[in-house]
Amino acid sequence: MPKTTTFTPTRLLDLGSASHTGIRLAITQPTSSITLPTDYAALSYCWGPPEDALKQPKLLTSNITSLCQNISNDQLSPVMRDAITVCRDLGIRCIWIDALCIIQDSKTDWEQQSQVMSQVYEGAYLTVCAMSSPSCLQPFLASRPVWSEYRYTSPINLNLTGTFRFRPVSGYDDPDPKPHLTLKKTPLEQDLAASRWNERGWVFQEKSMSPRKLYFGQSMLHLQVDRTILSENGHRTELEPHALDINTNTLSDTTIPVGPLLRTGQHPYELWHAMVVNFAHLRWTDVRDVFPGLSGPAARFQQTLQTDTYLAGHWVGDLHSSLIWTTSQRSDVKCSFSLSELLGDVQSGNALHAPSWSWASRPEFFRFVLSILDQRRCRVRTHLRREFELLGSSVEVDGINPLGRLQDAPNSLRLSGKVIGLADITARPGWRLRENAEWECANIERGYLVLVSCDWEAQRKGYGSGTEWPPQGVTEEDMGRMRLLLASSCCSDAVKLPEEGWEPGTAKVINALNRLDYGETFLGDPEFQ
Repeated sequence: MPKTTTFTPTRLLDLGSASHTGIRLAITQPTSSITLPTDYAALSYCWGPPEDALKQPKLLTSNITSLCQNISNDQLSPVMRDAITVCRDLGIRCIWIDALCIIQDSKTDWEQQSQVMSQVYEGAYLTVCAMSSPSCLQPFLASRPVWSEYRYTSPINLNLTGTFRFRPVSGYDDPDPKPHLTLKKTPLEQDLAASRWNERGWVFQEKSMSPRKLYFGQSMLHLQVDRTILSENGHRTELEPHALDINTNTLSDTTIPVGPLLRTGQHPYELWHAMVVNFAHLRWTDVRDVFPGLSGPAARFQQTLQTDTYLAGHWVGDLHSSLIWTTSQRSDVKCSFSLSELLGDVQSGNALHAPSWSWASRPEFFRFVLSILDQRRCRVRTHLRREFELLGSSVEVDGINPLGRLQDAPNSLRLSGKVIGLADITARPGWRLRENAEWECANIERGYLVLVSCDWEAQRKGYGSGTEWPPQGVTEEDMGRMRLLLASSCCSDAVKLPEEGWEPGTAKVINALNRLDYGETFLGDPEFQ
């Protein structure tokens, strides 16, 4: 399969040729006297904890000249040495490794290189994924565990025989692993579930931009080319052309490159929502890298959306949908306990300098509310109608990457629309507490008219203990000050799904979710006035 781009990174590690058998740093741009092949590999790996990262060899302003002359094998980390071994065995002369191809003590170079990092992985002939190594100091070309093998003969058909193995599949950080059955279907899914690499923030972009990936898993090798995955044990997986799991509003598989993802036929905004939900819960050594780590996929979406504008993880053309998001309790994230504490946290800002209206401002972000299917109500993307006017926006980036880090500035939106006091709505009878700690004003015949999801911990921890209103963590004075902005409206009639064949991506479901006729909105309901 030929390369899809002609991009060449600024720097590459030259692994040697007939005239030069050593390893050295090669500067390819803007001019170079070294003639290198166009095919290169890229390494995707974990640096590991800070104490391991300190031992990682790095490109610095003080050692560029020496690294361009020679890099000894002893200078490299174990993961780097293994990646170079793989490249040499495959006949690939050059490899891109971030620690040695980005000047680590230069903010300017980091900004320039992080802006094109997605192109580095998209342009690579092969991305070597050190999936089984939780640290740069742990090699991935190591001895594998040996699992017992059992022969099998079908009791129904004695001619049907084979072998199978049991192996542990608990997560890498499971404090108390116990034997259990897993629903992970493929060998790659099982290795991903046991990998710290798969939880690393930067890996999302590296996976989603690389057209070819060679995974070194805990149990075996896996090669992926676009949507085809071949595992070492002979298992072949063809990822489904539909990429969106409309039951969870997430990507059905995060290993599909962005290019093929955008060719699946689903609406780009829906795909973006699903991608963000998958992306938002990853782990970062420096949380300021969240926006740079998403900038590669964002750039590809921008090419598809053309005239749309990107604002802190949102698209202007989709604000009436994407501004409606909710949070969830997480054990690894400190959440605001009450409304007053939440307001204090919002006013004090966050390390990303993300505005409070952006999902990125809240580490406990959970999902966008207006998913494709919400309580079997119409949420057809083209049926959502914006109910406010965007008067202006101000989002200031910090550096040269227009999709990267944000400045510590009042990044804001100016909107004009319909506003109503929360107390004016909740004064009506019919409020009740749902099982997931959300309050709703319900209409038996037509479903809920208003749903309030509280973003503070007191309400979540207190749910089920009572049905009083206002919710826990809110005073009557708070209720009087809270206002709701009408962001969007949609059809109030239910989506009529086929009784049979209810599977994502089937023609019947696609037709049901993309019908052209519009229904009435809740805005015309007398009970909503």
